[in-house]
Amino acid sequence: MNIVIEQNDWSLLQNAIDQVSSAGGGKVTVACNISDSHTIFLKDNVELHLAHGSGITGSEKWEDYTDFRPPELGGLAPEKSNCTLLAAVNARNIAVTGPGTLACPGQKFYDTTQTSYGGRFYAKPQTPRPRILHLVDCSEVHLSETLYLNSPCWTIWLCGCDHVTIRGIRIDGDQMMINNDGIDIDSCRDVTVSDCNIKTADDCLVLRAMPRGRETPDICENVVVTNCILNSACQGIRVGCPSDDTIRNCRFSNLIMNCPGNGIHIDNPKHYLRRGCNGNLALSDIFFSHITLKTGWYPLRINVEEGIRLRALRNIVFDDLQMESATPCCFTGSSETLLDGITLRNSTWIRPASTEEMLIVRHCRRLNLDNFELREQD
Repeated sequence: MNIVIEQNDWSLLQNAIDQVSSAGGGKVTVACNISDSHTIFLKDNVELHLAHGSGITGSEKWEDYTDFRPPELGGLAPEKSNCTLLAAVNARNIAVTGPGTLACPGQKFYDTTQTSYGGRFYAKPQTPRPRILHLVDCSEVHLSETLYLNSPCWTIWLCGCDHVTIRGIRIDGDQMMINNDGIDIDSCRDVTVSDCNIKTADDCLVLRAMPRGRETPDICENVVVTNCILNSACQGIRVGCPSDDTIRNCRFSNLIMNCPGNGIHIDNPKHYLRRGCNGNLALSDIFFSHITLKTGWYPLRINVEEGIRLRALRNIVFDDLQMESATPCCFTGSSETLLDGITLRNSTWIRPASTEEMLIVRHCRRLNLDNFELREQD
């Protein structure tokens, strides 16, 4: 079943999605611009297609968005927000495709006259800020081609999803809007991200395993990211936080990262701990290869703050990296959490002549450097 939407009415779009799903599946094409949209819920076996020149833009009022807090989310509300433009829970075989635009009026959720972090970002507002796409416990998800524009909070949050393909999308975020991550892959399995171009103020790509208080473990595994361009004012890639569950068996390759902030960031500070937790993350078998990084801060940073005890942080491999930055690579565990099996090989770091340190290393059980070249800027 196929339905084409040609009127600026978000409720017509929701009715069409419901109708197509009830009929067994098909395609809903948006062939116009829908403005001031409330939350749209994706349903089983429906492809939402955004035709060239079309788009959906969310409302400027956070009250217009559904309080998307399904029981499956376990009460999680990062950034104190459950607002989202597109949502789905327990949906199967869903897709968002086409060259149109999904947007939020991001700056409307900030007082752009107030800044924080030394003027680097707009100050965080007290009211919730919507995401553009939030999927919970969904399977067989396909996202392709679409432009995701000006999300005031995490742009795409995938939580507990499996068999996900993201290909050829573009995320364009205002680099003054803090916490507008690109793609947060949280407790997901079998995910492929390829051929994407992501610009954000906060992390472009994130791997997490945030505990939801269930009996079953929260595991993020079998994630492949390749052939992408990343530009972040904070971190190009962030992997894990200290209270997370398990992240394992993930690969990043063929990336170009031009980040005013950090490049690859695996940071575990105390202020990221959940209340009553001294550390829980088990992170292993993460591979980075064929990556060009030009960063304002650390090109590579693995850090565990003293006083944090993780279950594991081992077998992290960096291979064939070309790095240029003012700050050296940093591999610093803690006395309670040793970094076990860090490999840096076939790589080059170009540094300013004024930078004396090549590597910052502490509390590493096994650090393997193989064919690592240090070169000063011309």
